[in-house]
Amino acid sequence: MLNYVLRRLLLTLPTLLLVAVAVFVLMRLIPGDPVQLMLGDMADAAQVAEQRARMGLDAPLPVQFAQWVHALVQGDFGRSITSQQEVLPLVLERFSVSATIVLVAVGLAVALAVPAGLVAAWKQNQPVDLLIVLGATLLLSVPSFWLGLLLLLFFGMPLGWFPVIGYVPLSQDLLGGAWYLVLPIVTLVMIEAGVLTRMARASAIEVRRLEYVTHARAKGVPDWQ
Repeated sequence: MLNYVLRRLLLTLPTLLLVAVAVFVLMRLIPGDPVQLMLGDMADAAQVAEQRARMGLDAPLPVQFAQWVHALVQGDFGRSITSQQEVLPLVLERFSVSATIVLVAVGLAVALAVPAGLVAAWKQNQPVDLLIVLGATLLLSVPSFWLGLLLLLFFGMPLGWFPVIGYVPLSQDLLGGAWYLVLPIVTLVMIEAGVLTRMARASAIEVRRLEYVTHARAKGVPDWQ
């Protein structure tokens, strides 16, 4: 098992290298000069050249790429061009918010979708099944960004029940921070619940056709069990 995991990890290295090269090249193809953006329009040519040398942008592209990969491996993601803050803490701060939303939303979606899928499989081709499948299909068909905007326009702006912009860290204010996460979590729950309900229904129907289920039913085990 350990050898298999190590082989799979080694196979990801070429992919990561290709992605790194693609990201590096695409960033260099973006119009504009990051040094000029950092220093502003009032900077003279000497200041621009000094800043480019300080950032290593005056070196050939292969050398820049090697320096970038070397810093990346060491955990140095550089500094933001606009705020001059270290990038890694900024990414981790944003990632913690996204991870909280995704983990809570997926947990709630599973708690809702799995029972719904099991009931739909149990009542296959009956009105309950058709109703659950219809609801799951509708949720699955709605784009998440559009559903999120609808929730903001209805519950956020006219009613004022939830904030529509900003964020308060949970470490500072647990209830206040949670209030900012309600609408994003509800949006993801509704979208993911549609997908998971269809998956749970299909899996349960497939399992009900297996021999051990038929054997259990022949021995008198109730169908709902």
